[in-house]
Amino acid sequence: QSGAIAMMVTTLHNMAQAETLLDATLPLLRTLGNIVAGPNELAETVLAVPDAMFLNTLRTNFISFHRQLKLESAWVASNVCAGPDAHAQAAVACGLVPHLVALLQGFHDIRKEAAIALLNLSDHGPVFVDVALKANAAAGFVSLLKTPDVDLIIVGLQFLELALRLVPEAGHQVDEQNGIEILEGLQFHDNEEVRKRASDLLDRHFNKEDEDEVGDDVGGEDPNLFQPLPPWRTGAQ
Repeated sequence: QSGAIAMMVTTLHNMAQAETLLDATLPLLRTLGNIVAGPNELAETVLAVPDAMFLNTLRTNFISFHRQLKLESAWVASNVCAGPDAHAQAAVACGLVPHLVALLQGFHDIRKEAAIALLNLSDHGPVFVDVALKANAAAGFVSLLKTPDVDLIIVGLQFLELALRLVPEAGHQVDEQNGIEILEGLQFHDNEEVRKRASDLLDRHFNKEDEDEVGDDVGGEDPNLFQPLPPWRTGAQ
């Protein structure tokens, strides 16, 4: 089984380097993406192919001229980042984060997949949130708040909630991107969940007169504020 997976990864890598046979590349990429979304032991077999070949192939695909290849690779990355801490750390070590952040400014469907990948990554804790923020993720996620897609807005709000709660310096980055003004506008959004999340973020992190109160409130966040995102394409194609 491990031999077959290694052969699939090697074939995918060679196709990516040659930028040929897209019709064959996409099914192979989807198959490996489903494997990565499955049991951890199978995912680890994919990631264990020498020289981080699989993750490096994803990184190559992120700068491809093929839109569909970028989209599918971002989806696969979201599956990797949804795994154990070690899988998320491998994604960081291979330099996927800056590329995922760059994709937040791309086509709508690609932005959504990249946002999910970064949200899954950041859910592993403050160290991973900090990696995303250092790659300028705050700007990308604030930009998502201006889209007409409610699901994408909620993803942006979820990331900002996580970042502001785990990394205090995130507030300054959000402010620099006019995020406070945008959040204020979302308080009047047609969607009730968007309104509530935006208001909660403002009240918890930006509307405090005494900064000490912000620190005192960190442990008392609404447990329903950050909920697992509905997996639009979690594993299955």
